[in-house]
Amino acid sequence: MGQPPPFLRIVAISVVCVYTALHFFKTGVMVAYENYYGDFLANFPAPSVAGWTGQWSVYADSLAHKWHPPPRWGFGPVFHLVTLPLLLSSRLAVSYRVWLFVNYCFLALALVILYREAIGPHITIGRLAIVGGLTLNYYPLYEALIQRNIEIFELTLIAVAMACYAKRRDGWAGAVVGMAAMTKFLPGILVPYFLLKRRWRAFVSSVCVILSLGVGAQFAFGWQHNWVVQQLVQGSYLETHLNQAVSGAVLRLAVRLGHATLGIRVSQVLIAILVAGLAWYLWRRRVSAEWQIEWALLVVAAIMLPPHNQNYYLTLLLIPYLVLLGKLFAAPRLNRWRASLLGLSWFLTGWPLPLSVVERAVGTSFLAERLLAASVSLWGVILLVGLLLTETTARPLTATS
Repeated sequence: MGQPPPFLRIVAISVVCVYTALHFFKTGVMVAYENYYGDFLANFPAPSVAGWTGQWSVYADSLAHKWHPPPRWGFGPVFHLVTLPLLLSSRLAVSYRVWLFVNYCFLALALVILYREAIGPHITIGRLAIVGGLTLNYYPLYEALIQRNIEIFELTLIAVAMACYAKRRDGWAGAVVGMAAMTKFLPGILVPYFLLKRRWRAFVSSVCVILSLGVGAQFAFGWQHNWVVQQLVQGSYLETHLNQAVSGAVLRLAVRLGHATLGIRVSQVLIAILVAGLAWYLWRRRVSAEWQIEWALLVVAAIMLPPHNQNYYLTLLLIPYLVLLGKLFAAPRLNRWRASLLGLSWFLTGWPLPLSVVERAVGTSFLAERLLAASVSLWGVILLVGLLLTETTARPLTATS
């Protein structure tokens, strides 16, 4: 990549590092530490787990009890396994704050692995500043941190699976993907991909892990009581501004045009077309060595094609962004057009400026809600997909079988 003059480079790196550190401390630490609301608390603890551990009082005081009374439970069984140690405390506030620091560890591990797998082993101050600025100024990540959402743990599991897959440790890669799928289901999109690529050990191990955990969860909790499964059965197409999936944009547009009842049908048809297009694309590339681009596309599909999502799901988009950033670094010469488009996509999905500051500057309020309602992130995702589909710089696997 072309390098700017040394003085300007030092100034730019310093500005990025200082801004990122201040932004993370203010939002990712101070705001997150004081927050006491979100999807994590709506699912922790499960009533069965609280009963087994003798911490029923913790469950009785939780948002989970209010939103999902017994015997309902949420997410997948791995979520309840990994959060089980939090019930060593009888105070929900303590568990919630401990989980924040656990998430910092998960995030650090994920970023270290993703840097090595997507960017490469070569470490420079400039690259660290860019990667740090891209990841730690990303609004969906802050949403996930503030609410302690399980997407950060899922980000870590997918990163670990990528590292295993790159080294052809397929059994481990499949097992980790199976665990991720049984945490919050979305990474399960990688299981049929293993079959398509004829990575048999990865496919078999992922299926075995999913079946084992699935059967165990039936005995422990009962899938018929899982509210996520119940939502999937019912369709769960939500017009709310919180839904940042493809369906959310379609449903909100349909309401504005006065055809609200048509929105779900259009969403279903569009999702089916996009799934078919992705399947066709992957089938044509089934012998390609460019697995990172394919994983990145599958991550985007897992986030954007369900009946609904929420903005913090976009935390997982850090994977395709880092993959494409690694391609830019690997190129013999910087492609300024692609770099600019990647930056624009990241800006549209990541909103890296503190929104409270922007609100005061422009004299508005509820800016996040306005951006969500306008589906601004979707345009960034569309641009991201375009960059992934046009990427031609392959990075082969690091080992052979």
